Amino acid sequence: MQEPEFFRVLPAGVTLHTARISFKGVDVPTLVGCVDQLDAESGKLADAGVGVIVFAAMAPSMVKGKGHDLGLIARMEKAGACPATTAATAFVQSLTHLGIRRIAIGAPWSREINQLMIAFMEAHGFEVVASAFAGLTRGEDLVRSEEHTSELQSH
Repeated sequence: MQEPEFFRVLPAGVTLHTARISFKGVDVPTLVGCVDQLDAESGKLADAGVGVIVFAAMAPSMVKGKGHDLGLIARMEKAGACPATTAATAFVQSLTHLGIRRIAIGAPWSREINQLMIAFMEAHGFEVVASAFAGLTRGEDLVRSEEHTSELQSH
């Protein structure tokens, strides 16, 4: 769902190569299992000679808690033979770099995944002062998440 946004902001001379991790549901078992595809997809990106691999899916990279993202990075770096990161890792690093310690979360997924996101951020030392979620449980709904923004529910 993110490729159109990425293509709009790419500077001249920078290319974007994408691979897809398939997940039909936005639930814990699906998010845990979808990363089984990560090694193969990272290897395909290596064939394109990319300089970095980013797993741009927040929920699968944080669903198993603190440190899970680092394990995924190690796998991508091995399979892709280049530096890698995840959305969760980049989020934590960006907030830390900016000196932000208190955050509010607005997310598209379910209460269960939202609770895991809160726990992940708190495990990294952030104070989650508020959160809301849209309750989406199907991967295809994430593509159209802007249609559901009025449906946000408070934590």
